[in-house]
Amino acid sequence: MNSKAVIASLIIVLFLGGTFAWYYYNQNYTNNPNQNNGEKIELRGTWLNPYAFDSAEKRTATLNLLMKMHINTVFLAAPDIGENYGWSDLESFKAVLQELANNEIKVHIWVANMYRAWGATHEYVDFTDPDELDKQLEWGGMLLEEYNVSGIHFDYIRYKEWDDINATKMNAITNVVSHTYNLIKKDYPGKYLTAAVFPATPNWADFDKEDIPQWYIQWLNDNPGSPYETGNGPYVPENMKFQQDAIFWARENMIDGVMPMAYTNNISEWFEEIQLWKMFGIWDRTFMGIAWYEENGYNLSAVVHEIKMAQSNNARGFVIFELGANSTMDALLLEALTTDGEINDYDAPLKEAAQSPL
Repeated sequence: MNSKAVIASLIIVLFLGGTFAWYYYNQNYTNNPNQNNGEKIELRGTWLNPYAFDSAEKRTATLNLLMKMHINTVFLAAPDIGENYGWSDLESFKAVLQELANNEIKVHIWVANMYRAWGATHEYVDFTDPDELDKQLEWGGMLLEEYNVSGIHFDYIRYKEWDDINATKMNAITNVVSHTYNLIKKDYPGKYLTAAVFPATPNWADFDKEDIPQWYIQWLNDNPGSPYETGNGPYVPENMKFQQDAIFWARENMIDGVMPMAYTNNISEWFEEIQLWKMFGIWDRTFMGIAWYEENGYNLSAVVHEIKMAQSNNARGFVIFELGANSTMDALLLEALTTDGEINDYDAPLKEAAQSPL
């Protein structure tokens, strides 16, 4: 080959290499949904119960913790409104809401759907009651009218007991989710609906007796050999046994985010839970819950490595349950998440700030 041909070949190789490099860069960086103008987008959330903010001293301590830990989203316990139950003191709620807004931390009002009427009746609601859907919708609308927040966060959007899947009950709950989502998108654009849900861990179900959702039967047919067909399967996701069709909500664009309460210190189990949510094609709407409370042992190593595992799996974020309950343990967690050290393999996962996607 003469020298001109060699030079021409090199030019082509360099051109193609540059083209592929440019494509790779654009696909993996400029179009990365977890980046915005070079700044990381990652929901770093926590649930806050009233004991984290029911005095000026506690509000100052909690806010300092959130800022240092680079928490950007708070699911804040609701106060009473109308006849609807909340467990926050109104004065404290308003005070912490203002302080969070002043520091640009997103707030979603955390409601306990199953307990909506608790203040008046001390009874759980029946989602199949003909009037309950309208009452749930009114509740969400009242909160969004009254408070300038980023969204509504459902919890206890289920029946109390693990039971056979019942289509009437499951559909009633799905109607609350879908109608609230539609209300928010229509009347409160830019606001979000999220929900804390049970894990997707495979649970036994009687496919001859129970009302297994048709979409799920089709999914099993389309995905032979999944973890839901091992052993004595087929199985169903655990949340379905509480009448939560949470995966369906996300698949059908009825909700902006689900937060699986996969509260375990076993890293292998937590990784398996991640894979379950990913296989349903809703990873972009899944924000894994992480345990940080006394009954679960305040396991520093587990929290650190679960956050790092979520990040390595390109999660859009995570939510910690909970901060503000134990200041001594929270201080240890802050150091583990923001300062390089042995516990985080000298690579602390929350050293830098990030934008919230919600």
